[in-house]
Amino acid sequence: MSMKKTKIKNILEFIKVLLSSNISGIMDLLVYTIIIFISGNSKDFLIITFATITARIISTIINFVINKYWAFQSKGSTKREAFLFGLLFIIKMMLSALFVWLISKFIFINSTIIKTAVDCLLFFFSYIVQKTIIFRKKSTR
Repeated sequence: MSMKKTKIKNILEFIKVLLSSNISGIMDLLVYTIIIFISGNSKDFLIITFATITARIISTIINFVINKYWAFQSKGSTKREAFLFGLLFIIKMMLSALFVWLISKFIFINSTIIKTAVDCLLFFFSYIVQKTIIFRKKSTR
């Protein structure tokens, strides 16, 4: 494959992962909102926790499926890839919380703004891990 075709393929792949991330983010908010609406109580800690966890699990599954079959077009072991994707999900969540907490100790701005910036940077980390580890193409040598 020529260098130009490879670059175009990589750009398209990145755009697909970005779209997948946006779709799963919208689904996360949608599922969360529906659960909160159905419960009728947006202030209860247990309901908020349940809605958050349920929405995040559903959106992560959607993100995994879209990335595996559409963005990366992986033919690898679904069990292996799902395990690694789940591990990445946990690591990203922990890094997000840690970095937002650390940065908010030194920069006195709204934590939502900090979280947005941190999560944007973590998106690039996630893309690299997915491309090079989770959905890596087998060498054709």
